[in-house]
Amino acid sequence: MPKLSEKAKQAILTVFNEIDNGDGKLTADELFRYLNKNNDPFTTDEAKAFITVFDKDKNGTIDREEFINALAS
Repeated sequence: MPKLSEKAKQAILTVFNEIDNGDGKLTADELFRYLNKNNDPFTTDEAKAFITVFDKDKNGTIDREEFINALAS
């Protein structure tokens, strides 16, 4: 994992928790809904691409560590 301060990790995890439905992993649908709710024009295909690129264990979702690594890279 990239070197981040605890404050930076907590900020990233706060965003993760805002997106997550409570199961500890992000789907493309959750990401799509969050970004569009916040007026970021983002397509479903772009959300799926984000998941594909940063889903290191290839389970179709992004967990907390994968999300931290994605935003830190």
